[in-house]
Amino acid sequence: MPHWSLIRDLGDSAFLIVVVSGVLASLVTGRELRLAARWALALAVAVGLVAATKVAFFGWGIGIRALDFTCISGHATLSAAIYPVFGRWAFSGLGDRAAMRASLGGAALAVVIGIASVLTGAHSIAEVVAGLVLGSLVAVIALAEPAPPLRSALATVVIALAMTIFGAHAFGHRAEVGQGLMSLASHLSGQPPYTRATWLTQTSGG
Repeated sequence: MPHWSLIRDLGDSAFLIVVVSGVLASLVTGRELRLAARWALALAVAVGLVAATKVAFFGWGIGIRALDFTCISGHATLSAAIYPVFGRWAFSGLGDRAAMRASLGGAALAVVIGIASVLTGAHSIAEVVAGLVLGSLVAVIALAEPAPPLRSALATVVIALAMTIFGAHAFGHRAEVGQGLMSLASHLSGQPPYTRATWLTQTSGG
């Protein structure tokens, strides 16, 4: 059986920022500045939306009880926004068919990471679906125009990924982004942060 927590870690922001940095570096060195800026902006907007829903929930308990929705899954969002794009651009030098298969493989990986988030209890189905949809929109924006094959930065990305995986699992393997947003939300609201358990108890009238 797969180790779902390890699979979910493939969508961790600390891990994927390495991928994004490498891809953007390759685009910039290839003088694809407009494409790099467009993808970076779309990613920033998506991350901002995810963060906003997390702060709203942690600070004020804003969510959709009927859907068990507290916030958009960041792991699902980033995975869907990055892996299909990375796959297509990394394999574009091997032809359109290889690039398309790699992109679809990236999308499939994002779905598996989303499933892992549900199976580990990190997110509800609604939260993962919202993240996959949001991330897919970012990917569509990035893939609307063809990009040149990733060049020298690709090797750097692969090596950096390997080092990130090793370092992540050796020293804790999870970014503290969620904890940081929780602290921020608690500071802004002036009350202890909401958790799914306390939220469900209050919204059910317990």
